[in-house]
Amino acid sequence: AAAAAAEQGERPALSARLRAQRLDPATLGMPASFAAGDRILVPRSAFEKLRKRGVPPRGFRLASKVDPSRQFFTEAAPMHCAEGEVCAPAFVLEALGVKEGEELLLENAHLPKAESVRLQAHSSKLAEHPEMESMLTGTLEGFAALTNGTTIELRDGPNVYRVDVIAVRSRPDRRADSSRGQAVWIDNIDLVTDWAAPKDAKRAARRKRGSADSEGESE
Repeated sequence: AAAAAAEQGERPALSARLRAQRLDPATLGMPASFAAGDRILVPRSAFEKLRKRGVPPRGFRLASKVDPSRQFFTEAAPMHCAEGEVCAPAFVLEALGVKEGEELLLENAHLPKAESVRLQAHSSKLAEHPEMESMLTGTLEGFAALTNGTTIELRDGPNVYRVDVIAVRSRPDRRADSSRGQAVWIDNIDLVTDWAAPKDAKRAARRKRGSADSEGESE
């Protein structure tokens, strides 16, 4: 029965359409570093509805109303936003292709714990950075989950390095995975990370092959 439920997925106890708002830590008296993480704020009524149904108000799924395939999984902070709204960091709204004031779908979600994730830097300069691993660790400390297909930012002073999440792998879990293999829980997890070749290195390699092919044809 448990296996069947895992395959079919569990019907969310909460499903609501809310207006998207950019999370501004300054107006909430929170440190600016909070916006660099992935946690969101949901209305108090969302917490209360889940508690009444005996569901821990922890994991959530956000999805675009226009394109539901664009989704993001995360945790809600213990603070609340206004009724009818969901507050999310700017990069989360960007990942969903949603602007402030537009409608989002909010659902509760269960995610399995992470086994490993595969990442890809946009620039090869990150791979040359001596503090790359510590920058990644520091950034991920502010994250509850990682969603496949999203982009995170590693910062070193004024320098920003964009990194794509290109694959996630979870540990065995008896409960249904609400993301269907697209997201994993990383909070307090010993996470294994694997790096693909940077995007600019792959583009350079393709240009080099194309140039070699052109030279071969002209001979």
